Amino acid sequence: MGIVLVLAASRSRWPWVLRALGAVMCLQAIAASLFGLERARAIMEWEVTRGPALLRSGAAVALASGCFVAFAFTKRPPDEPRATAQGKIAH
Repeated sequence: MGIVLVLAASRSRWPWVLRALGAVMCLQAIAASLFGLERARAIMEWEVTRGPALLRSGAAVALASGCFVAFAFTKRPPDEPRATAQGKIAH
């Protein structure tokens, strides 16, 4: 997913932010590969012992970043004012 964000960032509203987010995602994948499965399990167990607040904050960060990615890839609204049905210009 990190590579997809980096490659698609040029067609978004916020290309530099999406490239940075994609780079962080790539670094997470590399770190997970280097640390191994046992270390990942230990980190997950540590998170569970800290209570639901830590898990919910992680979920909130994931939700916020997903919403930002969706926003960044939506089309921009037009800059020029549009004419209404009565011929008046709407601002």
